[in-house]
Amino acid sequence: MCRRPSVRENETATALKATRGGFYSMTVDLTKDEEGKRVVDADGTQLGIVEDVRHGTAHVEAEPAVVEEMKTELGAGGSDENTFALSEDGVERIEDDEIIVEARG
Repeated sequence: MCRRPSVRENETATALKATRGGFYSMTVDLTKDEEGKRVVDADGTQLGIVEDVRHGTAHVEAEPAVVEEMKTELGAGGSDENTFALSEDGVERIEDDEIIVEARG
């Protein structure tokens, strides 16, 4: 007799497929725990460091060489010329030491 998978097992399987196949986007929550983490793009290029998180938005001190490109790609604005605001919907995933932004295009 075969047992039917539980809802939790189905959710886990979907999440695993998402990480392997890239078709499923999980919601992330930006919190104070992200302060100090590197922000990188899908290629691993460092875009900046999270300086502060307020109301679900990370305020990132940008790498000077990529400031203009980031603001264009992420559609974000910051509080000064070397920072940009990164909202939760711009994040692909959060890891222990870095935040990976979603590719735009």
